Amino acid sequence: MLKSLYKEAIEKKNYILGKIGDIDSLNLDINDKWNDRCLNKDFDEFKISAGDGSIHKRNLLGFVFYAITTESLIYENGSLNKIEHSKVDIIEKSDFTSDRLRNYMEIYEIKNAVKTIEEFDPDYYLFDGSIFGHLIRQISMEKDIPEDKRIELVNLSKDFLDSGFKVSIQTNYLKKKFEEKMKKYRKYKPIFYLEYLEKLISLFKLLKSKEKIIAISKTSHSTDYFNKKFPDLAIFNRFTKGTGYSIPRYYGVSYSIKYDFPIEDEFFRKLVFTVVYIRLEDNQNVLKVELPYEADDNDINNVITALSRYSTEGYPYLLKKAHNDVVIKKKDMDQLSQIVGFYEKSGREMLN
Repeated sequence: MLKSLYKEAIEKKNYILGKIGDIDSLNLDINDKWNDRCLNKDFDEFKISAGDGSIHKRNLLGFVFYAITTESLIYENGSLNKIEHSKVDIIEKSDFTSDRLRNYMEIYEIKNAVKTIEEFDPDYYLFDGSIFGHLIRQISMEKDIPEDKRIELVNLSKDFLDSGFKVSIQTNYLKKKFEEKMKKYRKYKPIFYLEYLEKLISLFKLLKSKEKIIAISKTSHSTDYFNKKFPDLAIFNRFTKGTGYSIPRYYGVSYSIKYDFPIEDEFFRKLVFTVVYIRLEDNQNVLKVELPYEADDNDINNVITALSRYSTEGYPYLLKKAHNDVVIKKKDMDQLSQIVGFYEKSGREMLN
């Protein structure tokens, strides 16, 4: 089978590359969108924090066994502190299992960031990925719940999700307490929707400290700057080599990309996001930086200064360390499975 794939790849090489096109063939003048800048790392210290999370799962015949880790690092005056949380559990299989598990990891990452900001009050918190993406992402099960039931579930969520704050999936711990109340929603999978509301509440708490947040992405599919089939990030990487940054662009949460938020709609609608592409070291990759507020030139210069001060090889060191610390590998899941005592088959053993 593999031989036939290799053969087809050879035969279709030029055809496939032709469909993609060549980024070098673009006739672009990016001077009006990019500022060359020599970055100086000799300046006062900042209190910098950064966080990341990881999830891994193992599919078994009756359920999914999963593990989540999240870590925030805080650096100040040569001292490094850490806040970390983890979760090992099972979840029933359904059409929404993958969405729920992704939501779980995001809740852990967001809540750990909130806890770090509350306890350590850093100048900046480096968040891995896009806050804007978290905010506008739709959930697949929402359309299956009638509007009147969604409103009732929102009111129910306020009874307990706002009552305390823990780095955990509080919905899971409290669902038994509210089991009687939720029986009438059972066919609508209320727990799925409540977990989504918990994420929105967590984002609301995080964005109360929006001026401290720097969201950083290594990859992006956005094409807003050049409106080409190649992502803006790829174009900036190809047509610039030195340190510098792009002209900022500003975005709101429009109704064309997100309908009403079930909670804190007015707060989320008023948010303005600043996007700027930055290269922190010559010949290293460009990063997409997102600030969840309308940043002016002084704000952007401060962010660039802080990032360049605490980066190695063009990437923030604390984010890299947090990522390496939390990664869960297959061998880790195998060991966790043995510790818990799972011997149930996945259903794929007969293929081995």
